[in-house]
Amino acid sequence: MLAEPFIAMRSGYLMHRFIHRLTNGRQPAFAYSVDGAEMGKVMVAEGLGVTLLPDYSVIDDPLERGGIITHRPLAAEAGDVLLVAQHARTRHLPQPVEQLVRILSAHAARWRDTT
Repeated sequence: MLAEPFIAMRSGYLMHRFIHRLTNGRQPAFAYSVDGAEMGKVMVAEGLGVTLLPDYSVIDDPLERGGIITHRPLAAEAGDVLLVAQHARTRHLPQPVEQLVRILSAHAARWRDTT
């Protein structure tokens, strides 16, 4: 993967930091920098290179279902990614946001119980 033209998420995106952690100081052949998974997938579909995305961004995507793009699991151990739900303590959260935080917390608890 390091020799292929690489479509990177721009600095500040999780996948931007993740590729640097994954490659452990070795530089991929950075060809493009994009703002988000959708643009990255379109560029891959156009044959401009490869990218690194979480499975949920690719699996069952219309481009993947149509056979235009595909995905491969990583062979290297890249470590865990810790995600947090962050909000200001002093502000009341709208009900949909509170529900989302509860759903994500429950999903994380179930995932921890299976690992």
